[in-house]
Amino acid sequence: MGQYHIILNNTRKEWLRPSAFGDGTKLREFGCSMGGTMTGLTLLLAGSNTGGARGGGDFGAPEGHEDMCKVLVGRWAGDRISIIGDYAQKGDINRVRASKGLYSNTVSGEDGWADISEHVILLLEAMGEIAEDRGYSAITPRSTYCVAADTFVPLWKDR
Repeated sequence: MGQYHIILNNTRKEWLRPSAFGDGTKLREFGCSMGGTMTGLTLLLAGSNTGGARGGGDFGAPEGHEDMCKVLVGRWAGDRISIIGDYAQKGDINRVRASKGLYSNTVSGEDGWADISEHVILLLEAMGEIAEDRGYSAITPRSTYCVAADTFVPLWKDR
């Protein structure tokens, strides 16, 4: 047993699901893993890479993925990011109105929360940052990107 976690962007109402990356959802399962969750978070937080690589070792845009690279790399830089578990209680996260129920509201797609895990996975796979043999090719994103609004929109609610 134990507490299961997700990574939230409280500013944009976007989130990452560690299990989508092949990691467990307990803190130490994805925090210490090589499965891809932390690499995905790094890609999203890489503010000095916004729009593409600027030097050796940066996340570069693979051919055919330039647009999504511009959207995702550095997307969460400067935003309010939290890791929250299903045991969260009101007041656990500073300046977040309702912590209790936040986990269940997020994973169910309520209140417009968009799971962007698959978009990040597909970009990391195209970059060669995560192995293609992990079964990611069969994934279907749970959200779609709206260019005009610069936002991800949930495609369905998990029920």
